Amino acid sequence: MEGTTDVLRADVLLVTAVASEETALKSVALASGLRWDRRKGAAATYYHIGELRGRRVAALRLKSMGSFSATGSAFTCHRAMVESEATTILAVGIAFGISEEWQMVGDMLIAESLHLYDEADVIDDAETGYRYVYGPKATVPASAEWVERFRTAATTGAETPSGVARHHVGKMLAGGARIESRAFRELLRRRVEVDGTVVVGGEMEAAGIAAACSAAGADWAVVKAVADFATSESRATISETRDLAANTAALFTLKTLAAS
Repeated sequence: MEGTTDVLRADVLLVTAVASEETALKSVALASGLRWDRRKGAAATYYHIGELRGRRVAALRLKSMGSFSATGSAFTCHRAMVESEATTILAVGIAFGISEEWQMVGDMLIAESLHLYDEADVIDDAETGYRYVYGPKATVPASAEWVERFRTAATTGAETPSGVARHHVGKMLAGGARIESRAFRELLRRRVEVDGTVVVGGEMEAAGIAAACSAAGADWAVVKAVADFATSESRATISETRDLAANTAALFTLKTLAAS
């Protein structure tokens, strides 16, 4: 029912940032017997998917990537929660993995927390010239209830387009940089893993979603699949890998919502 304009109300909003993520979510929803009904709002164009386990679920696509621009995730999600009365936002789609050695394209990444790598003090250091110091504000925990829900779905054999879901649960890097450098990726990972925390990947929109949800007292989670490894080599083949990753994340998310 494309083009309808009645007021949307949702409990859960699934947020995508790029065309491949939205296309995958629409395809999986329709193939699963759900809906994709357009609702035009002031904050965004929404798509009503249906009611899953008593939750009204809808989707929206950001007008631009990133967190803090005028059309990025923070402002859009803040307005969308006011408009739709949603109490949970799930970031669904593609992300970069942190290691080509123990991860594969299509692996699911579930964020226990975000590491805001721009939230740092940069101070003088006698040996290196300068160093980054991260305070407690740099780590933002996701909703424990939603993390456990997705973790349980992954460990009990939820299926994805490539078979049973391979998954990694841990901290995800979040910031504004479009990273295509193995050296910079590894520099960020080393900065964050000093306390033994395992970093599983990174992306660009979750920081804004977390900020908007924190202000509104809403729940949030990040459920994305590996499309590349933030290197020039892996980005060169992104057109071949992003659709698999986007479909994996969409199917895993909707199956989890339908089951628990």
